[in-house]
Amino acid sequence: MVVALTATEKGCERAERARGSAFFVCLWGPPSGPYAERLREGLKELKRQFPEHVAPWPVVLFGEKERTADVMNLAAEEPGFFSALVLERADRVLVSNTRLYSYGQKGGKRVALVGVPKEEELRARGLSASAHLAVEGFPASSEGLAGAFRFALVDADGPK
Repeated sequence: MVVALTATEKGCERAERARGSAFFVCLWGPPSGPYAERLREGLKELKRQFPEHVAPWPVVLFGEKERTADVMNLAAEEPGFFSALVLERADRVLVSNTRLYSYGQKGGKRVALVGVPKEEELRARGLSASAHLAVEGFPASSEGLAGAFRFALVDADGPK
């Protein structure tokens, strides 16, 4: 399952094309808009009504640069539920070593960084072992985004 937060409908369409066959939900609009609470409530209801379809497989949270803060906040609240993050052109300040380390320690498993400078990717990868977190970088392209989703959706026990 992929949950995407984007600034525009076009961002949703790009993410949907790249996500492969995973179930896809996308919310778009202004950063930190009222949708965040609706998403939290909707995910709670989804987990309550269909736990057998949600719990065993990876749930990937995707966000464009404009959504980095929202993605990191949601991931901090439910790192065990959002087992992987795909962050496109993520803001370095919002994706700090401290936040990534905490995400990994609390149950997050994978972080895919799309279109970030190489030094940012290397910084994040440097803490991956201590945080028990797999971190990988991907180029800023539609092929790179598709590769990031494949990386994030890897789970031996569930569908890809």
